[in-house]
Amino acid sequence: MIATRQKMAKYDVQKRVLDALPIRAKAYDAYFIAPKGFHVRVSPSGSKIFALRFRDALGGAGTTTGKPKYRRLIVGTYGELTLAQAADIATEMRARIRRDERPQDDKRRHRTIPSVAALVADYLAELEKSATAEHFRQVDRILCAYLLPTWGTEPITLLTPADMQGLHVSLAHAKSEANHALVGISAFFSYCIRQLHITINPAAAQFVKRYSLEKKRRSPLTDEQVTALGEALRAAEAAGVTWQAPAALRLLYLTGCRKTEILGLQWVEVEADKSRFSFLSSKGMKLGERARDQRHIGADAFALLEDIRPLGKGSRYVLPSQDDPEKPFENIDKAWRTIRDAAKLTGFTLHGFRHDMASDIGTRHEAGTIKSLLGHANISTSSLYVHSVDGPMKQAANEVGKTRAARLNKRPDMKLVG
Repeated sequence: MIATRQKMAKYDVQKRVLDALPIRAKAYDAYFIAPKGFHVRVSPSGSKIFALRFRDALGGAGTTTGKPKYRRLIVGTYGELTLAQAADIATEMRARIRRDERPQDDKRRHRTIPSVAALVADYLAELEKSATAEHFRQVDRILCAYLLPTWGTEPITLLTPADMQGLHVSLAHAKSEANHALVGISAFFSYCIRQLHITINPAAAQFVKRYSLEKKRRSPLTDEQVTALGEALRAAEAAGVTWQAPAALRLLYLTGCRKTEILGLQWVEVEADKSRFSFLSSKGMKLGERARDQRHIGADAFALLEDIRPLGKGSRYVLPSQDDPEKPFENIDKAWRTIRDAAKLTGFTLHGFRHDMASDIGTRHEAGTIKSLLGHANISTSSLYVHSVDGPMKQAANEVGKTRAARLNKRPDMKLVG
């Protein structure tokens, strides 16, 4: 049985007795045997609230007894919680109190922890100052599509690696998008760590393994393929395609720059007297005046730029939009697919021009030159861009093999030549 607090009788937890507690004109407490202080408060309306009564040593002493004050922690409402669930929660609260923790402060801390939505708003406001418009749009899209709908109202501290793993798995049908989503969300969590709201990044690669994507082998373009590409470009121009598309493709081929770098290229970034581009942004992030990404460009690319300069009609962009000269040209994909198919370059991508350029440089120069001309952060990245070219590789293999064979087959009485 259960007794009222006044009698201080305590009884085993039994649902049938809890259901039979009478409703009185005044609220009263009925205590259980265990855990200590666990009780239910029955109100005149009939509601029954589970709670835990305990002495708070840090909460100050009573004015009359000098002993620690009693406090009451609400566990939950009967109906929303079963009796067994409430007893388990009360047991955990009692254990925390014995460890000198303060579960009574949980709600206060919960109220002061910012929500995911609030921090996303702060993060985007900061990102907009340093990111390019395109990069900002991509990050905004990822956070609004994958993070805010599910966790926007949650405190930032509640998100776990398991949550991010679940999100990643839900996008398994689009593995590349799933990986991109995790990269964008991980950058947001890194911001939250810098702001001291969390201590670990739930979307970090150490917790959520990215999908392994099939890497397509990008063979360097043959002379015949490059010739076919040139024919397709001229045919597209004769057919009336907007001039920006062939010009962009020629610049991508001649410079090895990224697609975003060529489409967003401004005339202030073109330093013909120094034979280089001096980019104001790199990989989506704006750069300071002293931190520009400077890359040397060949003379043929600068000759092409002089040919197309009059076509821009004074726009600050090298390749302005055909609809608004104050915006950069963007609609290249459709024209590229038409030109690529005409040249029979099935499967070749715009980024493939960058790999092709790296392979071409690699047949003549060292990895450091590739790093410099392509704007890579490190040489290890540059090495991944170089793909085998049969002619030079065969020649190198023959030369090295011949020398090594001569050394292996040398007899004591022989002299090596060369």
